Amino acid sequence: MTAGPSGTSRPVAKLAAGLGLSLSLLLPAAAHAQGAEGGLAPLPADATLLHLSATGSVSATPDRLQADLLAHASSAVPATAQDDVNAAIARATRNAAAIAGVTARAGGYGVERDDPEGERTRSSSSRWSAHETLHLAAADASALLGLAGRLQADGLLLEALAWTLSPARAADAQARATSAALAALRRDADTAARALGLRVVRMRDVRLDGGGIQPVMRMMAAKTVSQPEATQADAPVTQQVSADVELGPAAETR
Repeated sequence: MTAGPSGTSRPVAKLAAGLGLSLSLLLPAAAHAQGAEGGLAPLPADATLLHLSATGSVSATPDRLQADLLAHASSAVPATAQDDVNAAIARATRNAAAIAGVTARAGGYGVERDDPEGERTRSSSSRWSAHETLHLAAADASALLGLAGRLQADGLLLEALAWTLSPARAADAQARATSAALAALRRDADTAARALGLRVVRMRDVRLDGGGIQPVMRMMAAKTVSQPEATQADAPVTQQVSADVELGPAAETR
């Protein structure tokens, strides 16, 4: 909060604490200077600028299941370990392609020596490990879970399952969260203005400060050949907004 004369700063501090708001107040002279410097239209001499922020939150039901499976191989010959991993990923990708609605993407490839760093030598006893992750996604949870179980039986390790929002559903939820945040911002501005004996003239320089979709569930799955299970839960989606709110003298009542 930008402090003004002593007779003004104490009431504003009490107002902010009482309303639970994130706000600061610029007195007319300072607000006028800031408006001119920031490229915005200068404020009227009797205006007050209120800095305010708010958060909107909504829930959305996930409609897409993701699974991460790891192909891993070890050999005294690095090329052999790589060939084994490549073959496993190729088989898994073919199996995924045979199921309608399932998308598969490989990534996270790596090769490293298994020997402890202090014992590494150039002897033939050294062993190498290769690994790659296959990312699967589908709207049909039953199909994806069945595929994951079969891939485990083929030697892949199920690392995690997660429910997510499809791009269309995520965009819709983010739009609803933004609307909720802006509505909350307006309500808080009206509440603060009434408490100060002023009125809201306009919102200036409204900003979307951040937000997003919180993880619905991240579950480490048992690395067995049984078919995994995944529990669906709503995903919280948030949006933070902030704005400079121009306040003016309250309208006179007659």
